[in-house]
Amino acid sequence: MPTLPSPMIAVLRAFAPLFSPRVWSHAQVLLVGAILAPAQRTVTAALRVTGFAQVRQFHRYHRVLSRAAWSGLAVGRVLLGLLVAAFVPTGPLLFGIDETLERRRGKRIAAKGIYRDPVRSSHSHFVKASALRWVCLMLLVPIPWAARTWALPILTALAPSERYDQERGHRHKTLTDWARQLLLVVRRWWPARAIVAVADSTYAALEFLAACGAWRAPVTVVTRLRLDAALYDPAPPRRPGQIGRPRCKGQRRPTLAVLATDPRTGWSEVTVPHWYGAGARTVEVASATAVWYHSGLPPVPLRWVLIRDPQGHFATQALLCTDLAVAPAQILAWFVQRWQLEVTFEEARRHLGLETQRQWSEAAIRRTTPVLLGLFSLVTLVAHRHMPGPGDVVRQAAWYRKRHPTFADALARGAIVIDSRPSTAFGAAHVPGSLNVHLTSPEFEQRVGWVTPIDVPLLLVVDTDDLMPRAMHALAFVGLDGRVRGYLQGGIEAWRSAGKPTVGVDQITVEQLRAQMARGDAPRVLDVREATEWNAGHIEGAHLQSYRQLEQRMADLPVERETPIAVICHSGARSSTASSVLRRHGFTRVSNVTGGMAAWKKAGFPIVDSAGCLLGG
Repeated sequence: MPTLPSPMIAVLRAFAPLFSPRVWSHAQVLLVGAILAPAQRTVTAALRVTGFAQVRQFHRYHRVLSRAAWSGLAVGRVLLGLLVAAFVPTGPLLFGIDETLERRRGKRIAAKGIYRDPVRSSHSHFVKASALRWVCLMLLVPIPWAARTWALPILTALAPSERYDQERGHRHKTLTDWARQLLLVVRRWWPARAIVAVADSTYAALEFLAACGAWRAPVTVVTRLRLDAALYDPAPPRRPGQIGRPRCKGQRRPTLAVLATDPRTGWSEVTVPHWYGAGARTVEVASATAVWYHSGLPPVPLRWVLIRDPQGHFATQALLCTDLAVAPAQILAWFVQRWQLEVTFEEARRHLGLETQRQWSEAAIRRTTPVLLGLFSLVTLVAHRHMPGPGDVVRQAAWYRKRHPTFADALARGAIVIDSRPSTAFGAAHVPGSLNVHLTSPEFEQRVGWVTPIDVPLLLVVDTDDLMPRAMHALAFVGLDGRVRGYLQGGIEAWRSAGKPTVGVDQITVEQLRAQMARGDAPRVLDVREATEWNAGHIEGAHLQSYRQLEQRMADLPVERETPIAVICHSGARSSTASSVLRRHGFTRVSNVTGGMAAWKKAGFPIVDSAGCLLGG
């Protein structure tokens, strides 16, 4: 079975201790399938795209989500540790909190409710949806190669409907209750780091803000504030001997709506470098500290920030921060990053199939959506570990130009080019790093699967564009068509006409190889046929390594990367594939023996059997 590439293995290794060995092997298949599946992210789609469609024990993969014993909290903790080490090893941890809907219908989806659909609704049009509601905590980090901040999901909790809790006699938890619990979990994991949480107006609730500020290591919350919020002076100090309960507040202050129109309000200009993911923008702000209080609820000291646009493009609005010492510019810089949460939800729907899963088991439902969202963070982490310069991975279209990579580029990072031309044409010139699997060779589709890791997208090179449907049809037989992300239109000639670099593989005849052996300067011969073919006769001194396992057993080859190697098979097709694999792994002096062992035997050159006895020559 094909193995995962080393960058993915390096990341996944940290999660292996959280699963039993059997569950972990099945979980890796589902994880890779979720990345590669082109449409619905169902278990069967994952099995089909990874080549496990004929496995009779397919129910074991379903049970990874519905029955297996593993903890989503433990997975989130490991994932957060990896992300912090990679992107924010020092400084405060900035988190975003938001909720999203997963539109689901059916009697077995017990936790669903009827909610306002924020995507389809507007200020004048109300749309209801039957859906599951999820509260997600994401780490907001700058991605160096993307030149912007991304929101990386860490923990996702299902917030069941009130009807669901009433039917089961459970205390109903509001969105702020779930958000408080998620932040408390992260606070316990990282007690020594400063933590800041940004959220929309849903979380501007006094009980939530007071709870986050009452912990031994408080969490700073930044969110919107109503312009008509009741703000007060701090409570005056108690006089000596004063009796009665301590006061919660002082004198009432004018509302922010009044201050926004008061000509005496002092405004100052602030330039925000990345205004909602766009360029720099200058706004005017006014700020002060106050106490937000409502009868029967705890008072919350805060710093409020009024924001108005000098150009008048948006109405005056207000933010709050529970840390009174933070500057208004920093509060604004934190809050505008919250929009990246919406971007992540949209990217997860578009590229990772969020909302297309079809589990109905309650345990599977509670696990699948958090896994798909966490997969966004995992893909970002894998891409970050082997991402070159930004310009090398940005995919362009004629109608859309972009300067920096997006999540789609991160998802496609590491794609392998499959060159389906004959070995001689491939040897003359090909795209650097591509693998040669001739389209007309027997088992073309199986050979592509044998020489490529199962989680890597594919790009095809064909002789002529009209051969592309034939290649896709062949790959569809083993479920590899879903991994194909495109093909090189116009072939290798179009690549060279565009000024792109090409490389080649030396092609030598059996007569040239025999002459080198006679002179004593022959390269090391690598026979990539199967063992049965080898036993029937091979070149004396050759090393046997089937091309099927060459990718996995590269470290077992008894040669250095600078050693001259002549690769041989029966006809020259499989050896061309093996030569391209070796070149991709850094072997620089590789030659393909054209004609293979068939030409060697036809020329009457000596061969030996498995015992080393001479058979011909």
